[in-house]
Amino acid sequence: MELFILKTNIQNQEKLKSVKPLLNQHPLLIKWSIDLEDIDRVLRVEAQHNTKETEIVRLIRRLGFKCEDLDD
Repeated sequence: MELFILKTNIQNQEKLKSVKPLLNQHPLLIKWSIDLEDIDRVLRVEAQHNTKETEIVRLIRRLGFKCEDLDD
């Protein structure tokens, strides 16, 4: 299993609804969540072992949102 923690600009429930179907239906994603209360709108993704972070970033960006690695 891979764990990715990413920074996004998904700011509210309405915007979350637009990414939900794509993330729910992605075959490599096991579990995901977005913390709308966090200033970085953290997207946490558990994915199958062969998943790459760039795939997830590309998915979110395709929907018009920012998505990048969360600096430690």
